[in-house]
Amino acid sequence: LALGGDIRAMCECCDRLQTTLADGATLKGLSTSQRSEIVKAAAKSLDAKDPILLAKLAGLILKITKGGANLLSVSKLLFRLSKTSTNDPVFVSEGVTAGILA
Repeated sequence: LALGGDIRAMCECCDRLQTTLADGATLKGLSTSQRSEIVKAAAKSLDAKDPILLAKLAGLILKITKGGANLLSVSKLLFRLSKTSTNDPVFVSEGVTAGILA
């Protein structure tokens, strides 16, 4: 994940990570340093403008993060996205609400 990269490629990367981490054993098997590296890579792209990519990144960070400043950043991002009603379908299609409630 790199800011300024191809949005489609970044979205596909997020989708692959989400699919890999959907297996609870894989997610639980991540070390703290592995979690940290994934979150750092995702956080670098949170300045993107594409709401779909932002929703995917937020969902990924919500799934991996156990707490702290990252959750605050994602919460602010989701609040900002939620202010625009055209982003409502993005929340549903990307399953962000499930990550918030988990």
